Order: sequence, then structure tokens, then C-alpha cells
Amino acid sequence: MERRARWRRLPGRAKPRIDVAGHRNPTTQKWGNVLRDGRVSLVVDDVLPPWQPRAIEVRGRAEVLPDQAGDGIVPGAPPGVIRIHPIRILAFGIEEGGPGTRTVDREPTQSG
Repeated sequence: MERRARWRRLPGRAKPRIDVAGHRNPTTQKWGNVLRDGRVSLVVDDVLPPWQPRAIEVRGRAEVLPDQAGDGIVPGAPPGVIRIHPIRILAFGIEEGGPGTRTVDREPTQSG
């Protein structure tokens, strides 16, 4: 099953977001989990030869966009995108001297 995500920072928008599309996104457990809770994490990792692991984990809040076109991310995908608003990014082996782990945005606090 093909899933792709696109990271983009829109002009005039200070905060990045990640859009995740798939061929059956609105019918997946992932979609239901976002509807129920809204907290998400996304992990991408791999190993370059001979043995150079690298990974990135994005933690944040997400929303479902049932009418958002997904074919710009996954060709032929129907509408239904999960939009992730990153709060914390953990990274290693991505770029030498890069920012590594960092807080992108503060999670809203609940008063009372």
C-alpha cells in the first residue's frame, strides 16, 4: 500500500505542516485514531551503506481533511488527507551539524 507525505511551508505561513495521503486514507485505522485523539507521530528511518542509520520522528497534532485532494501527493489518490502540525521533531544522522531534536511549536495547554 503506497503512502506518501509532503512537508510544506506555505508562503506567509510561519508554521510547517505535513500532509499524508493514501489510496484508502478515510477507511484506515490511522484516520479513525486521528479523529478520536488528534495526537500523532510519524517516523521515517533507513540505513545508508555500509552502516549509517538515520531517522526523523515528528510528533504533533493532526486533523483529517476528508475533502482535501490527495492526488497531488499520491497520484490517483482520492480525497482524504491527514494534516500533521508538528510540535516536536527528533532527528539523527540527517545532516551533519543540523538542528537535531527541536521543539517547533508548543502544544496548547489546557486551563482548569
